[in-house]
Formats: sequence, C-alpha cells, structure tokens
Amino acid sequence: MLDHIEDYIQTGAGIYVALYKNQVISTCMIVPKGADTWEICKFATDEHYERNGAGSLIFEKCLDYAKIHHAKKIIIVTNTILDSAMHLYTKFGFQPVPIDNMEYNRVNIQLKLKL
Repeated sequence: MLDHIEDYIQTGAGIYVALYKNQVISTCMIVPKGADTWEICKFATDEHYERNGAGSLIFEKCLDYAKIHHAKKIIIVTNTILDSAMHLYTKFGFQPVPIDNMEYNRVNIQLKLKL
C-alpha cells in the first residue's frame, strides 16, 4: 500500500505522521472506500513510543479528516492480537461488525464507527 502513496493521496486519502526528534514514531492513513465510507489503514506506532499519546493524536486527526469529507462511517479491518490498537479503537467508539473485506490474510475482526 505504501508503494503507491501518491495514488492514495490523489484519491483523497489523508495521511498523518507523528515525529519525535525527526524520527517517525507513528503513522495513520484514512482512505475513501465509497460515497460515505472511509477506512483506517496503516496505523502503527513504534513500540518504544506507545502510550505517549502520539498514536491517539494522529488517529483522531484521521477521523476528523473523514468527517470534513462527509464520511458517515469509518471501518477498520485488523487483528485482535494488536492489544494497544484494539484498546484505542474501543476508546473511540468502534464496534465489531461481520467481516466483509478479506483482502488481508491476517484479519480476524472488522470494526465500524458511525458518524
């Protein structure tokens, strides 16, 4: 997905990066998936910087970006083994829904947030 980042930007994706001392410590991208649906992709935080608020901040910026672009729902396909991310998704109000995107082989849960 990151190989063609310019293509995603041209389709309207929002990309946020948190830096600490010129080093990327967290990233999050949100991409349009239809008229009113957006998807959180490539959300990650360096394990040495987890729980410092950087991930939450850029995650929230992605949600705000989708709202500005009139999103009605945001989806995430992920894996429940990612404890910190799952905690964050729950904190922001995401709820489990049936998986309708098996594009990624490590996915075992899909989440949705209605805006």
